[in-house]
Amino acid sequence: MPHRKAPQTTPEVVHTLTTARIMWNNTSDPTLRAIPADLWAKLSDTDLNSLASRFLKEVGELDIATAGQGTATLALDAVRGDLAMHVSHYHQVFDMGVMRKLFKAPARAYYGRDISDTAIPPLGTDEEIRIAAEKVIAGEAARKIAEGAAYVEMNMPNISRIVALLATFKTALNASIQSKVKMNKEEEDASTLLPAARDLAIDICDNAEFFNRKDPDPSSRRQKNTLWGVTYVYDEGETPAPAPTPAPTPAPTPTA
Repeated sequence: MPHRKAPQTTPEVVHTLTTARIMWNNTSDPTLRAIPADLWAKLSDTDLNSLASRFLKEVGELDIATAGQGTATLALDAVRGDLAMHVSHYHQVFDMGVMRKLFKAPARAYYGRDISDTAIPPLGTDEEIRIAAEKVIAGEAARKIAEGAAYVEMNMPNISRIVALLATFKTALNASIQSKVKMNKEEEDASTLLPAARDLAIDICDNAEFFNRKDPDPSSRRQKNTLWGVTYVYDEGETPAPAPTPAPTPAPTPTA
């Protein structure tokens, strides 16, 4: 048998509040409004300080912050992989240069490595990538000074490419951190209002069902309640009733 599902989660509460708002605004006859004036005062879309207005505002801001955090994460992921690859290739190519006697093995120490160590520095975390990139940049500058006229520039990749990628990485990392802080704040703001907003949504559902309780047809009764934001769950094998059809818009009165 179909049974009502009480709004609990943020999306469920938002659905009930916004649906009830629409229905109230489209029900011009006060006697057909399934919720009383005291609930509308909490639901009102004309009062920016109503509970629903404040809750929906916070939810909207959370949606924006979540999108921003996702965008920042994608940007960081892209440059993180690029920078880690370039640093890894830098060490690999340098080691091949050592094998070809283009570079000397002790020069590995400029980059923070043991002179006989052919292993690539760890690049698993943002901190490890940043440190490894900074050591490569500082090491190349130190090697250039120390070797003087005998200095052979490292290429494929060139250090300038790592310098540029590191700057982009740091910018993306800062943006990602800031976006997470912003999203956490918006989550807290929305969560603070959620219990009261949930109670309001449940009150709306209770009032709608009570208002339409005398309709003898269960399917018709559920359709009427659905217009006010009530959600029903159907057991396996049950067929939900078709969605209620809004009243047609009256044709404009002909003018002379």
